[in-house]
Amino acid sequence: MPKSSRLFAMILCLFFLSTFTLIYAATGSKEAADPLSSTSLIWISVVSLASMGIVFGCGLAIASQIFEVKTDPTVAAINEVLPQINCGACGQPGCAGFAEAVVKGTAQPNGCKPGGAAVANKIGEILGIKVEAAQIPVATVLCTRKHGVKKLKEYHGVQDCRAAVTLGTNIYECAFACLGLGTCSKVCAFDAIQMDSTTNMPVVKEDLCTACGICVKECPVQIIRLTPRDHHVHILCASTEAPKIKAKVHKPGGCIACKKCVKTCPEGAIAVIDNVAVIDYKKCTNCEKCVAVCPTTAIFKIRTVALPSQEGSNQEKLEKTPTL
Repeated sequence: MPKSSRLFAMILCLFFLSTFTLIYAATGSKEAADPLSSTSLIWISVVSLASMGIVFGCGLAIASQIFEVKTDPTVAAINEVLPQINCGACGQPGCAGFAEAVVKGTAQPNGCKPGGAAVANKIGEILGIKVEAAQIPVATVLCTRKHGVKKLKEYHGVQDCRAAVTLGTNIYECAFACLGLGTCSKVCAFDAIQMDSTTNMPVVKEDLCTACGICVKECPVQIIRLTPRDHHVHILCASTEAPKIKAKVHKPGGCIACKKCVKTCPEGAIAVIDNVAVIDYKKCTNCEKCVAVCPTTAIFKIRTVALPSQEGSNQEKLEKTPTL
């Protein structure tokens, strides 16, 4: 039997022994059959409750030692420097899970996207290694809802895109159009998405976006993607409907899968998948040739970047997203 268990058993025996002794002292010394006095009953109750408190307190103290969860001080130190928003963008179940994964070697020290370079450097100091901050992507809304996409009805239900989709409500003629109910803006913990009062479209504030990916997960029509910050050319259409339908609905504006961009791209960075063109950002060089040949203006330049071949720094220069 463990030492702590033996100690607990001894305390328990002493408790019962002392209780019985007190009761006997209060009652057994009198030969008469007189009932116990109120004073004796009070003392018995007080002593009994006090003894129970001592026993249970000792028991809890012993149990806390037996079942104590040993915490790695390195894990605790890393968890301390994390933002504690538990967004899950690192692929782990919260900040504590990420800290444990980093120590175990199953997660990269620079995997905290909301924390960015500052958190990565602190984790590197704790681990005693040099950690380079990972390039953090940015949320991009792949929809413009421009060129007269017809609004089928006014929606008066719960102002939540997920609720509207659950009810099967088609607000716009395009089934892949942004519903404009602001779910992405509401779920963003960093206020990085705001709804444009004129277009009723979400606008991403890139300087606040941490690429946590919550907006991507919560968008019911799946038109938000995480894209590289150093790329400014995007195909702002996610509709997989037939090209004829898109040509009729968008008049123009949607990708009609004509493949002109595919043929024009010198890097082979564009492919048509499920009736919509898709850019491979690993191959894209921001040459903008696809923008020039797109007959429906579905390929859009939404921010400017100083390319490495140009004079000066290649630091991204953010601009306000143009009115769509």
